[in-house]
Amino acid sequence: MLFSVVPKEKRKDLFNYTQEYNHLIKNIKDKKTPITVITGLRRTGKTSLMKVAYNQTRTKKIYLDARELGKNMNEVSRNILIELTKDDYLSRILGRISAVEISHFPVSLKIELTKNEKRLLDVLSQAGEITIFIDEVQKLKSIGFDNFISYVYDNLPNVKFILSGSEIGLLDKFLGRESSKTALYGRAIDIIHLHPLTEEKSVEFLERGFKEIGRKFEKEKLKEVVYRLDGIIGWLTMFGWFVSKKNTVDRATNNVLIEGGKLVKKEFETFLSNRYQAKKRYTLVMKIISQEPALWSEIKEYLERKEKKRINDKQITKYLDNLIDYGFIVKKDRKYMIADPVMISVFKR
Repeated sequence: MLFSVVPKEKRKDLFNYTQEYNHLIKNIKDKKTPITVITGLRRTGKTSLMKVAYNQTRTKKIYLDARELGKNMNEVSRNILIELTKDDYLSRILGRISAVEISHFPVSLKIELTKNEKRLLDVLSQAGEITIFIDEVQKLKSIGFDNFISYVYDNLPNVKFILSGSEIGLLDKFLGRESSKTALYGRAIDIIHLHPLTEEKSVEFLERGFKEIGRKFEKEKLKEVVYRLDGIIGWLTMFGWFVSKKNTVDRATNNVLIEGGKLVKKEFETFLSNRYQAKKRYTLVMKIISQEPALWSEIKEYLERKEKKRINDKQITKYLDNLIDYGFIVKKDRKYMIADPVMISVFKR
């Protein structure tokens, strides 16, 4: 069902992204493409695309959510091993393995392997062709998982990674796209970027979803919904789900702004949890650009006017860069803006 609010797992429920899906499936089959990364704003369908492709993959595979893997490499390696043991063949390999020193790990990475990492690398080296899907992989940057992927890339050609992330700036750092000193810098990585739906495709998505549940609305009415929710397929899906629960179109739209707003607010509060001293400034930045896109100088002027004191230029840039890295804002034509309509509604209140 198109209006199911959980990530899609069947090809028939994956709307629109045919080209991206075919691209991903081709990469999974292509031995010359060891790492594929799916990027895009939050709620544009990255997890659905990954799960559908995962279910279509016939070679050995595992699916992992980086948010649930652990807080250090030993925990992460152990949890990946647990997933691998769900495959009988890989479980037998693991049963034969004792912790073996892997002496050819690149010295330049200055990493001391944990016992579980050694076991994991041993299993992967004997696994045959295997594809590892990891959602929100940028969450693992702080524990050095990029070093692990770099080693596997260089030494285990039988292993393929399909990665995704919605915190685009952090994902770029994880992939080494900004610095030659990072572990994955210079590796061949294919990027599949998911964009919000166009107005035409958004209306088509709603029409097809309503057809599935036996409802029909005038195209102009649906265009009004798309105008308020834009082409973010996650919000359009939530809207359709609310309508399926006997809500009117207007009430369903408002419910998306309210309930979706709670999700957005929680994500932003999590972002602020380690930034207590700058909490007020981050919130003020979001408030000014929720009104309309703003230049760097306009944001600086607004913050200084609110605090009645000068703020260092580097601090302003840091706030904006962090908000971009975590996917809360984007920069276009020198102006900073919020791309998510629900997020805009949260900070306009």
